[in-house]
Amino acid sequence: MYLLDTHIIIWMLYDSSKIPANVKQVMMDKKCSISVASLWELAIKSSLGKIHLKQSIEDIASICLEFGVEIIGLIFYN
Repeated sequence: MYLLDTHIIIWMLYDSSKIPANVKQVMMDKKCSISVASLWELAIKSSLGKIHLKQSIEDIASICLEFGVEIIGLIFYN
């Protein structure tokens, strides 16, 4: 499984031409995931006005799932 970075999510949603060909190939051939922390990062940046999202975080999560991208949670160890 491959973990996608936050900027790949942004590019996937708004400008897929920025995604390198080798990353697109991995996304098509392999199981990919994003961390819920990436969605959190998008929400924070949006609330601070650093980025403008056309969809809500909930909609972005749904779109990721529709693309077959799994959303993984945070795991804390003691």
